[in-house]
Amino acid sequence: MEIAGIIGILTIVGIAVVAAIVVLLILLLFARSWIKVARADEALVISGRKQKVQRAVIGADGTSSSEMSESPVTVIVNGKSLVNPITQRHEIISLRSRQVSLNAEAQSLDNVTLNVDGVAIVKIGSDPLLVRRAAERFASQDKAIEQFTTEQLEGALRGIVATLSVVELMRERKKFSDQIAADVSQELAEQGLILDSFQIKGITDKVGYIQSLGAPEIQAKRQAAEISQTNADRAINQKNIANQEANLVEQTALDTNTANANAGIGRARAEAEQAEQLARAQAEQAVLQQQAENKQAQLDADVKRVADAQRYEAETRAQAELYTRERAAEAAAIEQVKQAEARTPHRRAAGAGRQGARRR
Repeated sequence: MEIAGIIGILTIVGIAVVAAIVVLLILLLFARSWIKVARADEALVISGRKQKVQRAVIGADGTSSSEMSESPVTVIVNGKSLVNPITQRHEIISLRSRQVSLNAEAQSLDNVTLNVDGVAIVKIGSDPLLVRRAAERFASQDKAIEQFTTEQLEGALRGIVATLSVVELMRERKKFSDQIAADVSQELAEQGLILDSFQIKGITDKVGYIQSLGAPEIQAKRQAAEISQTNADRAINQKNIANQEANLVEQTALDTNTANANAGIGRARAEAEQAEQLARAQAEQAVLQQQAENKQAQLDADVKRVADAQRYEAETRAQAELYTRERAAEAAAIEQVKQAEARTPHRRAAGAGRQGARRR
């Protein structure tokens, strides 16, 4: 009897333990599907559950006040909440920082096309209001955050570059970056984003204007390098002064001979150059003189050709006039002869009549 009782008790205990384990598993499954936890760099957004939020209200007189209102979205930052999978939906939004690279082309105030490279660090703000704004636009679309940030930065960059010259941009790059960040911060905050930092990595152009102008940073580095080189040369020269003084006399004589030789070579080279220049000038003068003579001969030929043509025209016209006058004179003489011949018969007839009369 005692053994049967012990076995019954053990059976009941085993059944109770199994039941407890089953209930625990059910509770764990329930907790897994209903309880949602946001990590330290995440925010839990639950739609379908209202949440009271404090909103700022601006009155007609310009004064601002706050009032409580209900939002259809519940935001929990770095916490956990019970989510009903039947009537509610949840979204885990990352609050980690994102690096956005920027490469934009802009026109400066002095009409130089510049390529500006920059990098920005942006993230969704941890304030529930900012999370709610970001969730309304960027939920499940992390790449949209980078695209929107890039568009805002490019627009602000082009607007600011258009008001500054290249020298001002290169000289005040930090101020330029801060101004861009200040211009886009408000636009990003309206979408729930925070701009942690923005830096200009480089400013270049395709035509080499910046290189010819000389950026202040490059000039500073170049001056520092020149100063370092000068100091090094000065140290070396001071170290060698003793040796140079010992060999001063010999070096002086050598320099004198070298100078005399160089002077002779220089004089010979100068005389050769002068002779070459004189010969070149004479050749050019001869060419110019020959060209002038050719031009004068051509001019004389043109004048003579015109004069011959005019003389030929005058002679031809005189011969034509003489021929015309001769023909006219011949025609007049022939006409006079004809008239004389016409008058002669009449005179003969009249003379015969007068003679007959006298005879009668």
